[in-house]
Amino acid sequence: MKTTIIFSWILVAAIASAGAAGGPQPAARFEGIWKKCYEPGLEEASEIDSGYLVLMPDKRYYELSASCCHLPPEPQPPFSSLGAYTIQSEIVTLQAKRFDGSAYEIPLRYRAQAKAVFFDAPRAAPDEVEALLPGDDLNYAWCRVFPALRR
Repeated sequence: MKTTIIFSWILVAAIASAGAAGGPQPAARFEGIWKKCYEPGLEEASEIDSGYLVLMPDKRYYELSASCCHLPPEPQPPFSSLGAYTIQSEIVTLQAKRFDGSAYEIPLRYRAQAKAVFFDAPRAAPDEVEALLPGDDLNYAWCRVFPALRR
């Protein structure tokens, strides 16, 4: 229920942003709604971060996420961020700010096809998705949920 409400709120924000930019626009290569995802086979997992990332057509992004485990002085869940992003080749870079105002970047490498499970169903059968990876593996990545990968 809580996830549905959050997802609905993010979707409304994304649609409103598209409307503010001159009406609905077709989703480009990276634009859309992404959801926190992981490698399949998390039978023993108990510490799973959750969240959504919306890449908007005007090169802004909105992230709403919660971390299961954090150490001070990290942000306390839920965490939200509104910032800009850039695209260069196969890398989407989120430009963000810490609570103290200092800037940092989060590079996410694009993978066109991956088998993943989402944070709210970690033991489900894996879905075929597009992914943005913060590291070398799929864990703690963002997988596209809208528009969906066309098979």
